[in-house]
Amino acid sequence: MAQKSISDILVKCADVGVEIGNHKILSSVSVEVCRGDRIALLGPSGCGKSTLLNVLAGLLPASEGTLNSTLKPGDVSIVFQEPSLLPWKTVAENVQLLLSLNSTAQLQSDVRQKLRDVLTRVGLWERRGAFPDELSGGMKMRVALARALLMSPRLLLLDEPFSALDDFTREKLQDDLLQLYRSSELSYVLVTHNMEEAALLAERILVFSPQGKIVAELRVSDFSGSESIRRDSKEVSDIRSAIRSLWQATTREATHA
Repeated sequence: MAQKSISDILVKCADVGVEIGNHKILSSVSVEVCRGDRIALLGPSGCGKSTLLNVLAGLLPASEGTLNSTLKPGDVSIVFQEPSLLPWKTVAENVQLLLSLNSTAQLQSDVRQKLRDVLTRVGLWERRGAFPDELSGGMKMRVALARALLMSPRLLLLDEPFSALDDFTREKLQDDLLQLYRSSELSYVLVTHNMEEAALLAERILVFSPQGKIVAELRVSDFSGSESIRRDSKEVSDIRSAIRSLWQATTREATHA
């Protein structure tokens, strides 16, 4: 992996904590997101992964610590677990939805070409006139991904976008995301509780404890071969074992605290 420089940093969190009401969700979280990064936030439900994603997006302020960002409005796009498509609008209209909120973007002469490019990249250009109820779950998620990519973000934030899909569709979209990454200058942060997904899609895995702390950062070697082969590889198996051991240790610590 190439060494990153200060100029590569997109967002930097230092000792960030988030407290809502009297509930501490994140505690002393420090992380840098750099240009070209593929990061997975991995942990059990309720450990603060999505909260950190919202902090990185600028949607939620930190209660403590500092957040420094070089990103401008429009540099960040988010894909959530639910595609949230408007049923009365076509695929193309749903993808262009954010442009209607951005008068500057509407004036761009290349909007149609950008629309064609992103829909082609996610394999939906031929379905641009279809309505959401004519699409499968995987196609709907591709629409949401295309909508996020239309603004040419520098950072893509993904909040468990594949968790509600069947295994076949999820694996296909995982492969699609890696292909998109390799064909662009995109950086992304993925929230997941799936150990295999983290090992396949990230080069850095930040493992959370149930108490909202990052207990480890695992590095994953770059892999240029078939994702279908890698799913059964020894590296993925070793990463799963390492994560299980970490979770078991943090669970024992919490029980005896």
